[in-house]
Amino acid sequence: MSLSALGTGTLNYFDGTAWQPVGGAAVPWYSQFGEVGLLDLSDYTTVASSATANTKGAWVELIASTSADANALTVWAMNYLINGQNPATLIDIGIGAAGAETVLVGDVGVGGAGQFFTRPGGVAFTVPISIAAGTRISMRSQSNYAGLSGNAIVAVHQWGDLASVPASVDVIGTDTSDSTAFVPTVGSFGEIVASTSQDYDAFIMVISINGPHGSNTRDLFGELAVGASGSEQTIIKQRFLTASSGEQLSMFNPWVRTVWYPTPAGSRLAVKTTGPINNTPGYTIIGIPKL
Repeated sequence: MSLSALGTGTLNYFDGTAWQPVGGAAVPWYSQFGEVGLLDLSDYTTVASSATANTKGAWVELIASTSADANALTVWAMNYLINGQNPATLIDIGIGAAGAETVLVGDVGVGGAGQFFTRPGGVAFTVPISIAAGTRISMRSQSNYAGLSGNAIVAVHQWGDLASVPASVDVIGTDTSDSTAFVPTVGSFGEIVASTSQDYDAFIMVISINGPHGSNTRDLFGELAVGASGSEQTIIKQRFLTASSGEQLSMFNPWVRTVWYPTPAGSRLAVKTTGPINNTPGYTIIGIPKL
């Protein structure tokens, strides 16, 4: 498939086994699978949280200078886990010179992200966002467990229409005071935002762990929905796995997808976990603003 072919398709959500249709409208390139133009890929890099709990750690450079204009950023987070403790962790992706970094995508929950070399391999997500050529990309983290270290890889892409993505995104549902993502009541939709601040074209749902893990491996589902309480319409359903030890979380392939669902300002968003819960899975929602 050529890059130019990634322009239309059918709106889908992942039900844990396959992509299921939600509607028949055309969707943008970033909400589909296909060839990806890789520009730059970082090394497998350690990013440590501060020695003080729930405090931002130091910025760590991942890409010194992007080689061309890009319109998508992929982040892999791994090994943010610790036996018997709360691994709640937030990461920031920053741009700019050393000492003058600004946050591009901030406070995304990745607590419990599992090991890179075991299937499925931690947490990964791709954000459609504009990044200029020559940009330095770095990352920092904060954790509920002081000094928790993890690993990261980032990549930037030329993929589809360079003019079709925003210069910034909204991150919803995380709390820097304790490094957690939003945790709903098990089996019920919990309101993550009562009224969205602007129109959105698409959403990304990232799942993390926000407390000590119980025993046994669990196969769970997370959902993002739009609508009034009691009338929620599911737009994303993502399968994930928590391991029997180490407060470990992994996403089932395909990893977190950007799902196109045009949503007007003032909309209510809610999330839900289903399955045999033995920990506290939480949710970060990344909103892609309407252009």
